[in-house]
Amino acid sequence: MIEVIYKDESQDAKSGEEPFGLPRNIRQIGLVRDDYKIYMEDYVYTFLVRLARSENVSGETKAQVAVLTGEIKWRSQTAYLFIKGAMMAEDMDAAPDHIDFSGEQWKKIQKEQEKYFAEQEIVGWFFSQPQLVLEVSELMTKIHMKHFGGEKVLMLMEPQEREDAFFHYENNEMVHLGGYYLYYEKNPSMQTYMIDKNKELQPEVQEHYEDQAVKDFRKIITDKKETKKESAAPSVFSYGLTACLAIAVLSVGVNFYRGYQKTTQPGTDAATVSSVIVEEVTPSPTARAEETVTPTIREEISPTPMAAKKVGTETKSDKTEQVPAAKVENTESADKTEQIYQQEADERKAKKRVREAAEKENREAASDTTHESYVIQPGDTLFQICMDRYGSVEAISQICQLNGISADEIIYPGQVIVLP
Repeated sequence: MIEVIYKDESQDAKSGEEPFGLPRNIRQIGLVRDDYKIYMEDYVYTFLVRLARSENVSGETKAQVAVLTGEIKWRSQTAYLFIKGAMMAEDMDAAPDHIDFSGEQWKKIQKEQEKYFAEQEIVGWFFSQPQLVLEVSELMTKIHMKHFGGEKVLMLMEPQEREDAFFHYENNEMVHLGGYYLYYEKNPSMQTYMIDKNKELQPEVQEHYEDQAVKDFRKIITDKKETKKESAAPSVFSYGLTACLAIAVLSVGVNFYRGYQKTTQPGTDAATVSSVIVEEVTPSPTARAEETVTPTIREEISPTPMAAKKVGTETKSDKTEQVPAAKVENTESADKTEQIYQQEADERKAKKRVREAAEKENREAASDTTHESYVIQPGDTLFQICMDRYGSVEAISQICQLNGISADEIIYPGQVIVLP
């Protein structure tokens, strides 16, 4: 049975008892006894879960042992055990039938306690193994009585199903306590220890998941850039084509104008006029159709002076007939150029409207998929963030869904999450 409760159990201490307060924001797991109550800080529980699920070099989950620190208080014949820290027993080859706290291991544990949990005392120990039956063996009872004693506790955990249980020695046996409380508060000593030991534990499962909101936003930005590139490529090509057409039309127009000026000059020989027309019109691609006219003029030229005069006369008449044709062709070319300009302008306007509509849709999509980002501060938990932001814990499920995590996973200072 798991339920979230909020209460203030601070009571007046009786004479001879040390006054102390109880955490207000707690989560009850199982049925808690009235005469022995265990309070475990959330960071300690998260560390023990990670320790139980950590893998060795070959990728296998093995048995893990840790020592619990905190303090024990008494009030009205009721024991209150506060678990505020945990230190793993490093380099211990443990199994349900083989557990040994050697002298060297106790020296390491003592140094760790002085470094991280100097103001706390050892209040129990922790053991986990895959497919572990949550029952205390005879060996565990001997280890508990040898190194810890009757007032302290043993916590067993099965990492795959994440089932756990607390045991306490009384009436010459280890008794199952039934339930305990998880409470939430700032725990800098445990946070520091977890950061220092992070490399020795398996990385968080949530690191394998991507932030869906960030992924969607990046996809929108990428699509927007690709759309800009696609729309920009035809524009450059069309500008180049327009420039080439303009140069070609201008060249044809200049050539026709020069030919027209030379044909209208008085006293010009017909042969010269004909040769000029042939020379000026031939390089232009659009004027190649005039090559059929030029040979006719050349054939009518006679080597005799009299023939030249006649040809000159005939050429004058032919010249007067050729000029309007050149003007008509020049006008048609100008009309075609204007139509090309108009078509290119219409295409640019249409592409511009399409591009502006696509950018507007991208901006609206980006505004709909973005969420507020939040940087985890030291001491923050999902519970505290929900209480500070929304005044309740109802948003925890939505935050977990947005970030691809579960409510019982640990969050670290400096980590960025997305808030609804």
